[in-house]
Amino acid sequence: FKDSQKIYMLYSVCDEYCERHTRPLLDDLRKYGYRLEEKTADFSVHADLGLYFSEYLKEKVKDITGE
Repeated sequence: FKDSQKIYMLYSVCDEYCERHTRPLLDDLRKYGYRLEEKTADFSVHADLGLYFSEYLKEKVKDITGE
């Protein structure tokens, strides 16, 4: 089913978890041929992801639904 799916990732390269968690996940997804759409934000504390995610989610829903 991976050919019919697209994975949307919002992350920060400055996030404390990026090198240990996000980067290996992205590498594996690419390795196995998943379609990715990546967006980076500027935060260094993982808890701050929530400050960016709601706007990102709204943007992606609009893109996908065409509204």
